[in-house]
Amino acid sequence: MRIAFTSAGLVAALPVFALACGNPTVDITEYDRSCEIGDDCVAAVDGDPCCGCPNTAINKSGLSEYQATVGECDELCDIACGTVVVSCQSGTCELAEGGTVCTPGDEKSCQCISGASGTKTCNETGEAFGDCVCE
Repeated sequence: MRIAFTSAGLVAALPVFALACGNPTVDITEYDRSCEIGDDCVAAVDGDPCCGCPNTAINKSGLSEYQATVGECDELCDIACGTVVVSCQSGTCELAEGGTVCTPGDEKSCQCISGASGTKTCNETGEAFGDCVCE
């Protein structure tokens, strides 16, 4: 069961989850939150990860450990979470707009409306990727 979300484009629309509620508690201070760019980060819940929406972010290196903790949940609840923006702000993974989400000039593959592959390039400030460029 997973409730940490990767930052694909650093904006993740979080769906409704049937999650277990109850036992584990996440102490975010036990996780690495350092980063260079937003792609280093994933959304997480500080506190009860079973019945809460992401309220912080951690370095993706701790994702397996985080997911193992969440796997200890034992009761179900339904939650609906909205859109979360994960970014690197002053070297720390955060949930907030702004900060650096990519390295200026870096390119990533993307899918065009036609279904073909294209590329998008990180802007000069590292705050966002540009539109998908399709041939």
